Amino acid sequence: MMKTNRIIFLSPHTDDSELGSGGTISKMVENGADVWVVAFSKCEKSIKNSGLTDSKTLVSEFHNSMDVLGVAENRRITLDFEVREFQRDRQLLLDNMIKISKEISPDTVVFPSKSDIHQDHSSVYLEAMRTFKNCSMWCYEMIWNNFGFDPNMFISLNSSQIEKKIAALSCYDSQKHTLKKGYFNDSFIRGLAVARGIQCGCDFAESFEAIRIIW
Repeated sequence: MMKTNRIIFLSPHTDDSELGSGGTISKMVENGADVWVVAFSKCEKSIKNSGLTDSKTLVSEFHNSMDVLGVAENRRITLDFEVREFQRDRQLLLDNMIKISKEISPDTVVFPSKSDIHQDHSSVYLEAMRTFKNCSMWCYEMIWNNFGFDPNMFISLNSSQIEKKIAALSCYDSQKHTLKKGYFNDSFIRGLAVARGIQCGCDFAESFEAIRIIW
């Protein structure tokens, strides 16, 4: 069985890693892996535009979410990239990833898919491919953004891990308006996990595009 010992989940914005791979984060923590989560943007501009007065709201929600998933406080990194401006800051994004790679030395890195059409997500994909080419690389699924996602790797999950994913996402009170879009909806999260589980012969699963596996 393949085992990963030190794994980094790259989250363009707070909440992306949970949406794409929250159940897997929970499972990796339970299995004793050294799990890191990097959130590149605190989305302060979006918070201000939404009418909320506290620009640090998403940072607090991110830490609450990580508490639910069991990620240690000293394994969480939050950076200050401006939302929707990652392409402009591409070199700085790459520099930060290189620094993180040197400091953590992961064996596995998980990040958005090549087919993700969000401009910040695609920038993280491109710079992660450059930075972590000597690691195993998986891309997580965000079907509302993905055009042509081709899952070739499945992580089986139990009901507790799915419920932790849902509980982690429920920490994002500032994002409750996204329920209208569906992807924060509990039934959607469970339904996708069931569908991916059926594809790999288990009750629940999250799917990934495995770009490179180094074992």
